[in-house]
Amino acid sequence: MKHVLRHRGPDDEGTYISQTERCGQRTYVGLGHRRLSIIDLSRGARQPMCNEDGRIWVTYNGEIYNYKELRQQLEKAGHVFKTHSDTEVIVHAYEQWQTACVDHFNGMFAFAVWDASEARLFLARDRLGIKPLYYWHSDDMFVFGSELKALLEIAEVPRTLDLQSLSDYLSWQFIPAGRTVFEGVHKLNAGHLLTVSSGAVRRQRYWHVDDQAHKDNGLSEEELQERFHDLLSDSVKKRLMSDVPVGAFLSGGMDSAIIVNLMSRHADRAVEAFSIGFDSKEYRSELECAAVTAKACGANHHAKILSPEGVIAMLPKLIWHMDEPFADHSMVPTYLVSEAARAHVTVALSGDGADENFAGYPRRYFFAQRYRRYLQTPGWMRALWERPLMLAAWAAEPWVSQRGRKRLMKARDVLGRPGLPAIATLDSIAGPGMKKELLHADICRQVDLWPGIEGQRLQDEPGGDLLPRVLRLDVENYLANDILTKVDRMSMAHGLEVRVPMLDHRLVELAAGTDTAYKMRRKTTKYILRKTFADMLPPAVLSRKKQGFGIPVKFWMQKDLAGFAKEILLDASVQRRGLFNPRTIERMVAANTGGQPAYGGLLWAVMMHELWCRQFLA
Repeated sequence: MKHVLRHRGPDDEGTYISQTERCGQRTYVGLGHRRLSIIDLSRGARQPMCNEDGRIWVTYNGEIYNYKELRQQLEKAGHVFKTHSDTEVIVHAYEQWQTACVDHFNGMFAFAVWDASEARLFLARDRLGIKPLYYWHSDDMFVFGSELKALLEIAEVPRTLDLQSLSDYLSWQFIPAGRTVFEGVHKLNAGHLLTVSSGAVRRQRYWHVDDQAHKDNGLSEEELQERFHDLLSDSVKKRLMSDVPVGAFLSGGMDSAIIVNLMSRHADRAVEAFSIGFDSKEYRSELECAAVTAKACGANHHAKILSPEGVIAMLPKLIWHMDEPFADHSMVPTYLVSEAARAHVTVALSGDGADENFAGYPRRYFFAQRYRRYLQTPGWMRALWERPLMLAAWAAEPWVSQRGRKRLMKARDVLGRPGLPAIATLDSIAGPGMKKELLHADICRQVDLWPGIEGQRLQDEPGGDLLPRVLRLDVENYLANDILTKVDRMSMAHGLEVRVPMLDHRLVELAAGTDTAYKMRRKTTKYILRKTFADMLPPAVLSRKKQGFGIPVKFWMQKDLAGFAKEILLDASVQRRGLFNPRTIERMVAANTGGQPAYGGLLWAVMMHELWCRQFLA
């Protein structure tokens, strides 16, 4: 298990194996750790780490940014420290506060504490899900790890595909927590803890953004700006804490520009900033704007160009590191920018999290505002035109292009759905209508084709502003299960730690309680962030339209990657697996390469699933 995670911790390793007998029941425990040395590089800080009497042991991935303050508090309470690491703070914090220790931590973490005196295993994942934690259990065994591939080293862990997860993958382009691609294997959700004691496994949520949001802050716009500035500045300062070199990811957008600017104000040397561009005429490169920001901040700018030929060569490696089927193509530039950064630094800061907390996706959030108004019209008025429109969509389908047909199917899926399910269905890569054609008929009969999270189909809450609910969904689902998962796997593939200042829980709680008028004002997204940091940023960055951090996959699937994709998708192995309808795939491939590029993103998702199957299922 440790060996397959060597990339996450190339500097050192450790193992603790023991047995405990309590109330006539014998329990065997084994903790393993691979170390990426960042704070207290001495061998004394290696893991697993124990307290003074060897009763409490911890294995841990992440950083506790307020560990110095907590250490002082714990020393005053009588705890004695032998290292300068943040790991030891977890040990003594558990001694002091038991499982409530998580409430005291400001950081990103996934850890396990073994309490020998209670024969209890305690696991926790940070509030926003920056660090991963997988687990599986039977009646007499509990297994956990930072990545799924570590669990697969245990023969008892099942390899049966979870079919509902396949349906959810086609909705979201990832598999939401707490399911995984395999039946019975779970991802611990963000903001959750789990205890294993006397054969019982208990999971509970310890943090929810709605419970902590400062909803009645009563602050004026100027006071809000000051509060956001101070909090983010402090968050960046905390995340510069390191005994190894620290750099930053720099796109052409506002969020990473703010982070690099604040870093340059706190750091004692020029910031090392890293960017990725594309060798593609059809896709706007971010390098020009990134270079403008780097120059304005006095940062040393490192840029790398990605070509479609390089993508084919690296896909098997990326799929192995991602663990599960994953179709967000931005993992490709994330892998490369992490590789470039690791040549110079061991830690990098990113601007992730601002879009989901401050309404940064224009199309998605504009639609949420307008759809809410539509749902507020009387039901009889909506029925007057919804049914004729639906009938017209059915009638028009045989006569429109493949792209038009795809849009009609999506419109039929969305039309008449309540707010939150409508938003989720609109943004899915395959709606229920498309899934009925794409998936094998036997699978369609066994699963729920509508988008869902945590094993539940989405339910809308009546009345009120729809935008806060969409933002909450994006923080809990898209941010945790896509953005943060991708960044963790692609950076740790190179032994690079990425820290996320925008996701300091204090900042997230303040943002959650801030009125949506400060997030989206008319057509201005992330309004309060723009106003707060306007004097720091170059005008070209402030006025730049939103562009996702991905590759031009629709163009490449039509041209540069078309031959490779066709070879994979039309291979007999796809038909033998019995997951997808081969006729539908043939039609989509023919349309995509024959002048009607309607299915580039969906074909990419199916291709990535097949390539995953070849690696993990054979």
